[in-house]
Amino acid sequence: FIVLPDMDVEQAAQAAIDAKFQTTGQDCLAANRIFVHRSLYQPFLESFARRMGELTLGNGLVRGVNQGPLINQKAVSKAQELVEDAMAKGARLLVGDQDQAPGRNFFVPTLLADVTPEMRLYREENFAPVAGVLPWDDIEQLITQANDTEYGLAAYVYGYDIRQIWRLLRALEFGMVSVCLL
Repeated sequence: FIVLPDMDVEQAAQAAIDAKFQTTGQDCLAANRIFVHRSLYQPFLESFARRMGELTLGNGLVRGVNQGPLINQKAVSKAQELVEDAMAKGARLLVGDQDQAPGRNFFVPTLLADVTPEMRLYREENFAPVAGVLPWDDIEQLITQANDTEYGLAAYVYGYDIRQIWRLLRALEFGMVSVCLL
């Protein structure tokens, strides 16, 4: 999930919420790595965290609940391992108090900032409500980082600068690249 420097922060944050948490993060199209241009990084994190406060974790059959349980306890354990690994390697936990989980198969939606390639969260699909965000400065470096994955089903690009969008469309090695010009 790539946010270009000319994108509206609020729109980009809402789109990232939708791309990451639509299925509690449990699908192959869920955004796992969120690259945000450094000029928007802090405002994006603030908006993303605020919007995460609107997510409601619980029984999906209850009105107003939009985040359900993970598929099993093993998925919960893996999510926790990914978060712990990232934090041990310097990521900042902005949202995600697991003491608030309503049951053993639930994982509280989590936001980690300052994710790096050394972290498992950067390298692995997490199939959980764990969002890893990292800043970018140079589009060529961004392309290298975005393509630095074994997976490549979907990528999302948010921005208006058609030159940068075309550059990304040609360079990203993903089966599907969605472009949003909100």
